[in-house]
Amino acid sequence: MKVRLMILMMLGLPLAAGALNREDLSEEARELVPTEELAILTLRDGSEVRGRVLREDDDHVFIEVQRGQSRITRAIRKAVIADREQGDLANQFATAILRRELNPRASLSRPQYESSIRLFEEFLQVAPDHARAAEVRTRLEEFRQELGYLRRGFEKVEGDWLPPVQAAARKYRMAQERIERLEERFRGIRNPDWKENPQAREYYDRMVVIRRDSARNLPMMVTNILPELLEREDFDSAAAEVQAFSRFWITEVLQNEAAASLFGSDAARLFEAMDFRLIIDRKEQVLRRYVEAGKGDDPPSDSLTIPEGMAFVPAGFFLMGRLDGRYGMDTFPAHLVDLDAFLIDKREVTNAEYREFVNHVRATGDSSMQHSDAPPLKDHTPAGWGVPALAGDNQPVVGIDWFDAYAYAAWRGKRLPTEAEWEKAARGMTTHAYPWGDRAPSQTPVNTEGGRRWLQAQIEAVMPVDEGRGGLFGGRGQPAEPPSLNLPARTWAVDAQLPPEAGLHGYTTDLHARSPYGLLHMAGNAAAWGADRYDPRYYGRSPLRNPPGPSEGNRRVFRGGAYVSNDEQAALWYRGVAAPNTPEWKGLIGGRPAVGLRCAKDLPPR
Repeated sequence: MKVRLMILMMLGLPLAAGALNREDLSEEARELVPTEELAILTLRDGSEVRGRVLREDDDHVFIEVQRGQSRITRAIRKAVIADREQGDLANQFATAILRRELNPRASLSRPQYESSIRLFEEFLQVAPDHARAAEVRTRLEEFRQELGYLRRGFEKVEGDWLPPVQAAARKYRMAQERIERLEERFRGIRNPDWKENPQAREYYDRMVVIRRDSARNLPMMVTNILPELLEREDFDSAAAEVQAFSRFWITEVLQNEAAASLFGSDAARLFEAMDFRLIIDRKEQVLRRYVEAGKGDDPPSDSLTIPEGMAFVPAGFFLMGRLDGRYGMDTFPAHLVDLDAFLIDKREVTNAEYREFVNHVRATGDSSMQHSDAPPLKDHTPAGWGVPALAGDNQPVVGIDWFDAYAYAAWRGKRLPTEAEWEKAARGMTTHAYPWGDRAPSQTPVNTEGGRRWLQAQIEAVMPVDEGRGGLFGGRGQPAEPPSLNLPARTWAVDAQLPPEAGLHGYTTDLHARSPYGLLHMAGNAAAWGADRYDPRYYGRSPLRNPPGPSEGNRRVFRGGAYVSNDEQAALWYRGVAAPNTPEWKGLIGGRPAVGLRCAKDLPPR
């Protein structure tokens, strides 16, 4: 800056709009404005002539004016000139820099952004009160915003600023759309031997290469961008990029590449030839760093009163689904989910609690809590009440259908948990197979088929020899038979970690089957209805935040396994499915009442 401009700025005095001189400008700015300042000649008829004065004599002013793309020289008689003034250099400066515009469909280069930003900032320094200052300031913010996207690694594709993976996916889709249009227009072009239109053939082949290269470059792209995102703890962006990568690969790449390869549209066979574990590893990488940073375990606010019998599940990420899932499984793929905080029952709803609801409906005819699809005069009697071994007051209600569970939860002022909420409540932010860890149910004090067999052996090991049938054969000279008992296939009390037989024989254990948030029987005892509809492919397109489940379909999901379940059905990822007019819809598993519920609740608004 020249001395005059510096003195004015030091004194806090803004430059008047017409007071700007060339020496006040940077070399970069001077290149944009005329070498000589323009003159404005106001003629007696009211018109104006703007241009660069070349020379003048006694009668004329010779002025160079712009006409389209050309410059011409006009001789203006002094007798018709009413007024003459020098042009506004600041206005010329503004006009020059405001010609710099953003590309609505693609980004500029970084030097283009940086040069324009310098010039916008210079104008606002030297002419802050100019009439066009607001216009320049707006353009400056627009350029700054786009440069910020560029510095973060975003790319502008078809007018949208997208993170790297999503940008690559968009370009892949653009290539795919062009391929599909060509295939529709030129029948048989997919065949490598098709030669009817060489130009179309060449363009088609180029689009196929672009599509495939976009897909092949994605794994390295994700691998390269994740460390930076995780280093600055931008977990939202990291999760969004990994999730976009996974969804794009499953819903598009697998299908398109299978169709274009030797696998003949068999996506499952193509999947077997891929190392999909790379994608799962990236999801685990995000979750691991998230946990290491101490995220996702925020306690409830001091103002929150947690209802008795409910647990607080904090907001944040977890990894949902089966880590070793295969293409075609309804638990595939394992995917990151970001949930709002919520409340969930620590234990299952009991027969006694559910009986209050049934009695209310019978006494009042109240149907205000019913789902809109439920049949009129819905009978809410559980099938489990017809089995004395399952009907105890403190045992979980079992043998109810989805409409029953929905209505009960609404009557209590609660709701059914979504599948994502149920799974987070069961696993926390771990990647374990079961709520308590990776120890199989058949080696855990849990109410499943395998768990009861294991418990039975543990209890028998501590029973005195003269107990049970062994005492009947303990005569002189005869070895006593080992004690034996039979743990019946029935539900346990909702707040009991062990069956009553364990207490009768003095058996205790340090092992536990609680979830990370202290919930009991999230695996075994009674399965639990969830809020979601069922779609076996939903995990491949599930949204990152608060997935609500499919919007269509008449099948519903229950989770957690039951007293009749095997180890696989007790796993965190297992999804029980019920369709209307089936035994499962009535809350039966293997023909036995086994499905109940536990309720969830939103946090009160602040």
